[in-house]
Amino acid sequence: MDKKLNIALQIGFVASLIINTFLIGFIWGGQRSSRPPPHSPDPSQRLYIAASGLDSASRENIVKILDHYTPIINTERDTGMQGFKKIGKILTAPTLDTEQLNTIFEEMASRRARVNE
Repeated sequence: MDKKLNIALQIGFVASLIINTFLIGFIWGGQRSSRPPPHSPDPSQRLYIAASGLDSASRENIVKILDHYTPIINTERDTGMQGFKKIGKILTAPTLDTEQLNTIFEEMASRRARVNE
């Protein structure tokens, strides 16, 4: 009987160590700040900021280019994000519509090709 009690105590001790380690990790991990990271400007704004450190002629040229392309890039980015939302809806739907999924992938590929031109 002592041997069975000894084995049960050893198993209980190991189980207690595992549970306590898990709980300490859970409590310690939960104490970290859950604040979102600070907002950073979008890439085009970063380029405007970088251009501000250049000489006036270069800055004017870069700002002119950025003024032209920033709305196009932002529209493409927003449209692309809408495509990912559509994909998410299709993948989480009760039935998978592969035709619609193919159509969205083709639209995204053609949009990507236009941006790369």
